[in-house]
Amino acid sequence: VGDVLPLLSVAEAVAETELARVAFACHERYQDLRRHSKPEDPLWTWRKLTAAGDPEKSRGAGPSVKGEEADALWEVQLAEYEQCVKGSALVVFNFFASPVVHACERWKVRCCALWPVPFTPTSAFPSFFFSAPKLKACIRPIALKHENNKAKTNLATWAFWESVFFQAAKIPILKWRALAGLQPASHFALVRKLRAPILYCWSPSVLCAPSDWPSHHTVCGYIRGSEDAREHSGCAGVVKSFSNLKQDGRLVYLGFGSATSALKEPAKLLASVVEAVADVLGEEGCVLLVSKTLTDLAGVSCSKSLARRKVLVETVDYVPHASLLPIVDIIIHHGGAGTFGEAAHSGCAQIVIPLEFDNFFWAEKAHALGVAPKPLIADAVTSAGLAASLNFATSPQASSKVETLQGLLSKEDGRDVCTRTILGLLDL
Repeated sequence: VGDVLPLLSVAEAVAETELARVAFACHERYQDLRRHSKPEDPLWTWRKLTAAGDPEKSRGAGPSVKGEEADALWEVQLAEYEQCVKGSALVVFNFFASPVVHACERWKVRCCALWPVPFTPTSAFPSFFFSAPKLKACIRPIALKHENNKAKTNLATWAFWESVFFQAAKIPILKWRALAGLQPASHFALVRKLRAPILYCWSPSVLCAPSDWPSHHTVCGYIRGSEDAREHSGCAGVVKSFSNLKQDGRLVYLGFGSATSALKEPAKLLASVVEAVADVLGEEGCVLLVSKTLTDLAGVSCSKSLARRKVLVETVDYVPHASLLPIVDIIIHHGGAGTFGEAAHSGCAQIVIPLEFDNFFWAEKAHALGVAPKPLIADAVTSAGLAASLNFATSPQASSKVETLQGLLSKEDGRDVCTRTILGLLDL
């Protein structure tokens, strides 16, 4: 969901201008995200992407996608992308839809990326891919190869990341390109060749564009839904009921979004969080909201079984972070780009337990900004370690940093910047 919402929000903003028609291509399961906030209108068209019916498979993720199954998946996906591209004036795509650039080149349609993670190579810092503890050790041999030249080493990490990412789709995509009469090219190489604008949807207050990035690669600010969408998300009643619980103490939210399945011992982690919250906040009272995705994975069905002294534990089903986090005091999360951004916008104290992909990068960034303690390693989390993190996250020093960042973000509107940029690309 977090990968779809920014693109959906900008698409809605473009449609609201009534200057362009929008065809939004996604899996059927994501179409409900718009129905919560706005009825259908004549300037909006849904295009269903099937690609084996599984969003994870459609983005080339998951260990089950191999061999003939992967070939069949990519054949369907590329064919669907071609159907979407034909007749379009501009294609705006998120990270997991990056392969659409191949269809854009074939049919000579302009394209623009809207990405939540830095993918543009830079000599300023290593690829986000190397923020994970196990991969940091791999930087050393790369540095030795480049005689410890920091700039060259950093650039080499980006080349390595691109080659690794492309492996999952390399054979079927190069086959498709050959049949289309196109020269071999990876997704990222093609984005650079086509000089496609890249709109990065995080705040320059969190990470500025490095000086060696092209001018058409822009840091626009975090993308949130409209005020109307946030207030009428279909979850207002649920949010109000949780808000009423704040009379019992601070509100803490625990959730790991789409990364939840990466947890190896969810029940152990959940128990550690409950103990830590009880130790640090139990005396003054506290309400712990736990994502249903996590309780389901942990095999916990009854909130009462998790209760500790003066800690009320409630399970919460999906509620958009933009609606939920403004009433939350502390969030414990995985460090997804969107979750971190929304928590910062809402002024929440944060504890980050990164699990995969870019999580480690944003977890380190949150700590460097002073709005979160050092990232915790999921496999080694203890109640004592979490208690120390809670004490840091609720300290006056961290609270001051959180307030300062929230103030900076309140002056930005990434949704508007992206919308105006897209309309400009359409000469509107």
